[in-house]
Amino acid sequence: VIDKSIMKTMTAFTFNILLVLSDCFFMVYSLSYYIAGPLALYLIISFVLQRQSMAIKREAVRMEAISKSPIVSWTSETIKGLPQIRSLEKTNYVKQIMIDLLHANMANSFLSNGLDCWFKLRIYLTNIFIVQIPSYLYIIFYDINISVVEVTMFVFLSTIMAEDILRTLTFFSDFEANLISVERVTFSEQIP
Repeated sequence: VIDKSIMKTMTAFTFNILLVLSDCFFMVYSLSYYIAGPLALYLIISFVLQRQSMAIKREAVRMEAISKSPIVSWTSETIKGLPQIRSLEKTNYVKQIMIDLLHANMANSFLSNGLDCWFKLRIYLTNIFIVQIPSYLYIIFYDINISVVEVTMFVFLSTIMAEDILRTLTFFSDFEANLISVERVTFSEQIP
């Protein structure tokens, strides 16, 4: 993770920040400078939602990483003691312990995936209520002479922008979650 994933997610995050900024520029260019306020508010709210989600997700990822270690050690111990387990007819006991360890690991994984779904839903709803609806109202009531090309470009960009912001914040979250590996390596170095 330290050698590969951190650099990959940081590069993708940087690229996506530039993509979001270009989306914002073209949305303001295609519609009006009035859209800059809702766009700024949308970016701020998206970042706040990401921080809330990441505060919990960071702990879920940490707990998932911690719960993987007993699975690995139990598997290696089981393989080493396989003849004794078979001779004592304790396969059901060993299997039940493995199921319990996997259950504990999967609970943290489900929590992490649920947080991702919560975050995605909030980003999409925020885009609709803060950017798209006010912009459509602006087009309908104030800028009647806007061309079809500009409206089409705005609709296209406003739809894509939610996905771009989501991808940007997801890469940022992944980068932050990958830093837990650095934390675990540092913790492992300090064990005497």
